[in-house]
Amino acid sequence: MGLISLMAARSLASVVVAIDHSAIVDAARVVAEQNGLQNISFFRGSLREMMDKFPVKKFDVILCEWMGTFLVNDPLLEDALFAQENLLAEDGVMCPDGSSIHIVGVSDYSFHLNTVEYWSNVYGFTMEPMKQLVRKEVETCAIPSSNIVTSTCLAHTVDIKRFRGADEKDSEENGFAVPFKMKATCNTTVNYLTFFVDATFTNRHDPGANFVIGIRPGGSNAWTETSVGLLDPLPLNCGETLSGELRVRVLDKKRGTTLVEVKAQTDGGVVAQKTTGSYVYQSF
Repeated sequence: MGLISLMAARSLASVVVAIDHSAIVDAARVVAEQNGLQNISFFRGSLREMMDKFPVKKFDVILCEWMGTFLVNDPLLEDALFAQENLLAEDGVMCPDGSSIHIVGVSDYSFHLNTVEYWSNVYGFTMEPMKQLVRKEVETCAIPSSNIVTSTCLAHTVDIKRFRGADEKDSEENGFAVPFKMKATCNTTVNYLTFFVDATFTNRHDPGANFVIGIRPGGSNAWTETSVGLLDPLPLNCGETLSGELRVRVLDKKRGTTLVEVKAQTDGGVVAQKTTGSYVYQSF
């Protein structure tokens, strides 16, 4: 947030507060001084520890990159919800105020061989337990555009203003379950489902100023896609539908552990095939 806070100060915001746990705060403070920005205060530490030291109690705009890989269970999400409840002015704006998760099918048998089947024969040893562990992992890596073989499905959208419900147990921040559906763009076999998020900035006073920042799968992105390997590959004819359900559930907020469950099936154009899988994502 160092650069964004500097831009806000340069845009003549009356008061700018920037906070982060890392040493980037110290570097940003020097940069602000070198560029003659006097209307910005830097704090290094947690939001809850530092908020009493802020020069103002309420803010018109709060900027925070709160979108988790699966929309939930990101440490910054907790800070964003806390800031929204305690620091946002009555008519204030959260930026971004919404986020969506999208799904696309990927064909990459070579990657499957190198990461999963590799454990079938390691210098003559069969390592089945390692294979089972790898199958439960969520992969974080960029996806080549040539490996994308389905249309993109917008699976779920969250609004941070309504993210935390009155009943904490039923709150959306604990997880969600949604159906998905996409079409094959060629005759193919889907080995992976890839997930990516976007961020929505909404101006209720000027809808023409609304915009979205997101990932373009197969392109160069600020954020990286995440993928899960299907336990059973799904063969598809061009135009055939791949449908299923995505379930995301927070297991441990302190450790950043999230359970991702996937059910998927084909229409049966090549062969009727179903697959299910459970995966664990660990945020850091």
